[in-house]
Amino acid sequence: MPDCPSKSQRPAMDVAFTMPDGVAERLEQRWGDLSKRALESIVADAYREEVLTLGEVREALGHSTRLETEQFLKDRGAF
Repeated sequence: MPDCPSKSQRPAMDVAFTMPDGVAERLEQRWGDLSKRALESIVADAYREEVLTLGEVREALGHSTRLETEQFLKDRGAF
């Protein structure tokens, strides 16, 4: 049986969605990087629904400290 790579060794998954250019431009003007905004929203929702742990949120967002992750979640009402 082949060894399964650890979570940190697995390649990252890219997720894409499509929206009209005008909508994307308005949202980008308001929020900046839409990819980052979408990732942060999904991760915060997943933590809120107990799908992800604090450590997994930290890993997904690339935070360097637990405190940074806790503050991120507090700012979004998920901690």
